[in-house]
Amino acid sequence: MADLVTDEALTRALGELRHHYDRIIVDLPPVLAVSDPRIFARLADRVLYLIKWNGTPRDAVRSGLKLLREADAPLYGIVLSQVDQRKYNRYAEGDYGNYYGRYKEYYADPG
Repeated sequence: MADLVTDEALTRALGELRHHYDRIIVDLPPVLAVSDPRIFARLADRVLYLIKWNGTPRDAVRSGLKLLREADAPLYGIVLSQVDQRKYNRYAEGDYGNYYGRYKEYYADPG
């Protein structure tokens, strides 16, 4: 994929897509696994770094962020996935997670 990511045709294709869509979301492999995400990240307007909560080692997170910074990726934020709300509530003090139980009916899936 690295050959495609650096190809001028991909850059043109993304430019064309930007004319038709407000947001283009590209899901890429893990940053530490292959170089493609770092190459592709330079073409992005914004990069969200997805981390599996309580599953991705801190050193791996730090290394991935370092690689993205070195690639001049426009890092916009970090998203935690697969958060175990019960475990999280044990760790969290004074943040919005404590209110989840109070408002769980509001956020519950009606289906």
